[in-house]
Amino acid sequence: MKEQKDFLHEHRKHLLSPKPEWLQDKLKIFGMKPTELKPLNPICNVIKGPVYLDPIRKFDPHVGELDRYIRTISPKNIDELKELAGVPNRVFDKEKPCYRLPCVQMHHLPTRNIESLKELEPDERIAVKDMAHNLLFGYVDKKIVSKIPYKGVIEYMLERAKRLNTFVADTLIVCPNEVVIFRNFAAVYITNIIVYGSGCIRLGNNTKLHSYQIKHV
Repeated sequence: MKEQKDFLHEHRKHLLSPKPEWLQDKLKIFGMKPTELKPLNPICNVIKGPVYLDPIRKFDPHVGELDRYIRTISPKNIDELKELAGVPNRVFDKEKPCYRLPCVQMHHLPTRNIESLKELEPDERIAVKDMAHNLLFGYVDKKIVSKIPYKGVIEYMLERAKRLNTFVADTLIVCPNEVVIFRNFAAVYITNIIVYGSGCIRLGNNTKLHSYQIKHV
């Protein structure tokens, strides 16, 4: 019992508490209130293999019922989508991210409604994918969002972004030699992430990680 208390104390000394206003604003995009946040059990002494957290699964023996951590979000506009899964405009007010965006062949962008990429010609498909990437991760001028062809691409993005799976928790502790893998989530929010030694967290493709603190001990 004493060892368990010491172990929990060892965790607590690493945790930080965000200001209530910050936490409330952050959780708005996940449709949650701070009082709804729940901590995850420490990922320690896993008997076999990594711990996989996936919205398809209902239960994990190391975490418990997964539904209490999963929220389904449908962004209403490009700003909400960028905040949740991309790079919001406010980031560009402070600094210019050091990555290159693809050059979009504007003349290949369709001016009609985009129902599916499959219906497009190959050049159109590439142009739509490149423009969607730039709108999600680059600066978006508010003057263009209602203009063709940008409007059609944004409407297509929002249609594809209906019912995005997100994972939301208060604290994640990962012990040495343990691996936690988040799969098929658009975004993951965890207030405090503490990873000990050789512990590891892996994210699926295109998963954005939100956190107040990520600390390696």
